[in-house]
Amino acid sequence: MKNMGLFCAAVIAALFVFSPRAIAQNSDKDKDSKNEKPAEKCDAASTKEEVSTTDHTIRIGGQTIPYKATASTTLLKNDKGDATGLLYSVAYTRTDVKDLSMRPISFLYNGGPGSATMWLHMGAFGPRRVQTVNGQFTPPAPY
Repeated sequence: MKNMGLFCAAVIAALFVFSPRAIAQNSDKDKDSKNEKPAEKCDAASTKEEVSTTDHTIRIGGQTIPYKATASTTLLKNDKGDATGLLYSVAYTRTDVKDLSMRPISFLYNGGPGSATMWLHMGAFGPRRVQTVNGQFTPPAPY
C-alpha cells in the first residue's frame, strides 16, 4: 500500500520535473549561470514525511465495500539532497480484493490557485460526496 502511494507521488512529481516549463527553465540555466540564485531550502522541521491510514466502509447499490484511505506526504529534494518541499497525496484502496494486480488505478491531479483539490475528493472521485442544497450544473466562467 505504501509503495503504491510512493509510486503515485513519483508519477506526479515526474509530471512537474518533465513539464515544458521545467525543461525551458533548465535550458535557460545553461545560458546564464552567472546570475543564478542559490536554491532555497525548506525548514527541516516542517518537511518530514508522514502517513495516516484509516479503514472505512461505504454502501453503494446495496453492497458494502470496505476501503482504506491513505493520506501521505513525500519529501522532495534537490540535486544536493536538500529538502525543497513536500508533495501531498491521498489514495483510496478497496481492501477486500484478492488480486490487486487486477484492480484499475487512476491518477488525478488538481489544485493550486483558483481551485482546491478538495473538489476531486468530496465532489467527484472520492468515495463520499458532499450533499449540496442546489445540485444544478454550474455553467463555465464567466459567472
